[in-house]
Amino acid sequence: MKQLMSGQIMLRSDVDCVLRSTGSAEKCLVICPIILDYLWEKLNTGCWADVDDKWRHVFYVISYVLAACQGCSTEADMRRRAIRTCDMGILLGVRPNLWQPDLTSLATILHRCSLAAVGNSEGSATDAG
Repeated sequence: MKQLMSGQIMLRSDVDCVLRSTGSAEKCLVICPIILDYLWEKLNTGCWADVDDKWRHVFYVISYVLAACQGCSTEADMRRRAIRTCDMGILLGVRPNLWQPDLTSLATILHRCSLAAVGNSEGSATDAG
């Protein structure tokens, strides 16, 4: 449980950093998918081996930013989207050198938070019944 709490704190601090740069989570949730769509086209045009690594680095970073914003939502569907965003970033992106945030760690935190939320909702449903 202590590890889950520290993960949630890390996620919140990452999102706080994003919000300072974008202005709001809503703006982040609008802008990041547009950027990812553009990057998707860059990554999937021509031969994969010919794509410059800078596009993969940016895809990874923007995926992290979007997943962090999605992961702070209280909606279960949005948390599932956050985990999917992490997966896509891991599959198509490349973690830049010296980039500390890690999509794999973020996905693990989001998964644990989702499990905790499911456990809490099942417990409250049992208590109510």
